Amino acid sequence: MKIGLIRHAKVLCRDPFFSNGELFNMGRKAYDSSAVAEAIIRIRQEDFPVCYVSTRLRAIATAKAIYPGNFITTDELVEVTSTAIFLLKMNLPSSLRSVIGRVGWFFNYHKMPETRFQSNERARKFLTGLITGTHQDTLLVTHGFFMQSLRHELRKLGFKGHCPYFPPNAKLYIFEKK
Repeated sequence: MKIGLIRHAKVLCRDPFFSNGELFNMGRKAYDSSAVAEAIIRIRQEDFPVCYVSTRLRAIATAKAIYPGNFITTDELVEVTSTAIFLLKMNLPSSLRSVIGRVGWFFNYHKMPETRFQSNERARKFLTGLITGTHQDTLLVTHGFFMQSLRHELRKLGFKGHCPYFPPNAKLYIFEKK
């Protein structure tokens, strides 16, 4: 069985260089509703007869552009939410706020909307259900940060494959279990 992971196409949205907590969180919402650049990759339905897609607009737009068949949308593949967690009134570089949020996620900080433990558990449940429910090769159109949880759980389930820590947009990574 093969499982293909694809991060959505590049989002056409830029964060302000500096932001306070409220502006940063508004930027995350704008990112969620922004358009995406055209993806140049095309996936044949014969290679992946089943396709699951995150319910975020950027993932759905990517799936429509790269996959010719029908696909199933699911909240189980949505991105790990990034949010400002402290120093909310202070202007900080938006990139620093993003890094702080990801570090908080990694260390299971209780103020995060979802911790690393919860993300990995969500990935495990989804993949376990997928593997027991179908033995067809499956494509997953998801998000860069959540791909880390998927990669982690795929390896625990005996799949072999590679996906970089910061996967580029609209590139296919294949995990296979013989």
